[in-house]
Amino acid sequence: MDTMLHITLADGEYRIDSRLVAQSLGIEHRSFMRSVQAYQSELSELGAVRFEIAPRKDENKGGDQPKYTMLNEDQAIFLATLSRNTSQVVAFKLKLTKAFSEARQRLQVTHPSVHALTERLRPRAMENLGNVPEGYFSVMGELFKHLYNAEAILNRSLDEQAMIEISVGQRWSRYARETLHVPDHLRRT
Repeated sequence: MDTMLHITLADGEYRIDSRLVAQSLGIEHRSFMRSVQAYQSELSELGAVRFEIAPRKDENKGGDQPKYTMLNEDQAIFLATLSRNTSQVVAFKLKLTKAFSEARQRLQVTHPSVHALTERLRPRAMENLGNVPEGYFSVMGELFKHLYNAEAILNRSLDEQAMIEISVGQRWSRYARETLHVPDHLRRT
């Protein structure tokens, strides 16, 4: 089974073509599609079942245009489990698992976590919070609490190399001194 499994990203979800699954399982696509239709309600519990119409290979011939579907990971695995575990099927199941895993890893490399900066700040924030005496606050601690939500609202990570606590601390200090007129010895608390 040398067929490369092509996983595509559609509507925010990885999918695989039913024609490729059937070929990899060593069964005729029409038979595979009968299974898709027979188990459509179970497949629907795992995600939307989207049927597509493939173009005819020869436009002059009559008959139905071939139907196929793009299966998500759970649907493809479910349908693969319905096949008897021949060596070809077992090899396909392993290859399918690896293909979806590699697709997720590629996505993480190209689209890092929305909370990349927050995750980078977490160790420093936790260490800092452990050293703040009762009655005092930490700019780093307060920043960490609000930054996580800010990244989620923006739906993107801020620059994970930023030393944002320094600029926030300086701005807070200037605001407390110039606007709030807090004396230096109180401003530090």
